[in-house]
Amino acid sequence: MRGYCPSCGLALERGETADYWLGAYAINLVVAEGFSAVVALVCLWAAWPRTAVAIVVGGVLAITMPILFFPFSRTIWLAWDLSFRPQEAGDDRAASVARK
Repeated sequence: MRGYCPSCGLALERGETADYWLGAYAINLVVAEGFSAVVALVCLWAAWPRTAVAIVVGGVLAITMPILFFPFSRTIWLAWDLSFRPQEAGDDRAASVARK
């Protein structure tokens, strides 16, 4: 059931083209990589003469955080989109097709 949230009954895909999720990708990139950079800088500051620890921590977080945060960024983008463009009739068409 791709594109449907069974717990809230909301269609995650609202009939837009593939460009719709560019906002979710942007949110994912900014939040995940920003968090990774802040944690890496804190590790760098805490272990200053030994920078290898901060480089490894920053690299691992830079790779894993976007993967782990992506479902949340899609939901945040949908919530932001719903605040500007409320749900209309037909927006849940993808959800009703996915249920069958």
